[in-house]
Amino acid sequence: MATDGLIVVVVVARAILFLAADAPFAVCCAVPLATEGLRLLAEMRYEVFVPLILAHLSESAIAAHRHADAVSLMAQLASRDSNTEHWCTAEVLRVKGLLALSGDDDPNAAATLFLQSAALARKQGALAWELRAAMNLARLRANQGRQREAIELLEGVYNRFTEGFETVDLLAARSLLRELA
Repeated sequence: MATDGLIVVVVVARAILFLAADAPFAVCCAVPLATEGLRLLAEMRYEVFVPLILAHLSESAIAAHRHADAVSLMAQLASRDSNTEHWCTAEVLRVKGLLALSGDDDPNAAATLFLQSAALARKQGALAWELRAAMNLARLRANQGRQREAIELLEGVYNRFTEGFETVDLLAARSLLRELA
């Protein structure tokens, strides 16, 4: 059992490393690794990370302009899990918002999902996930010509951080704020 646990950690970690590369090839490389990790997690009945892994794979597919793959991954998430609220639901909602923008190009649905994600993250005290939702909503608002609203929204979350300013998300938020100014 300990060996199986180590295998799961290694397989899932490798998939996450591919996702972190943020390159178009990451999806085709990460999906087989993550699929094997998900299979092992299911076999061990340890599926707490499944929603987050599937959501992040979907986000990578969206970034690689592979909408059908993103939809399929989110459908897997829905079919594998009847529990609608997890520790990572805020992140899943955010990715659903990205999916609404990428396929149907439904900015109203996306905005609603980003707002729900931010509200749930705030309720859970998950400031990093609240920031990610705020960045997505700020980009959407800016694209709608609502620059001031985008800046106020993002600054409101960004200014609550007291440390970690060299992390990827905070660097991205700072860059987005400069871009919006």
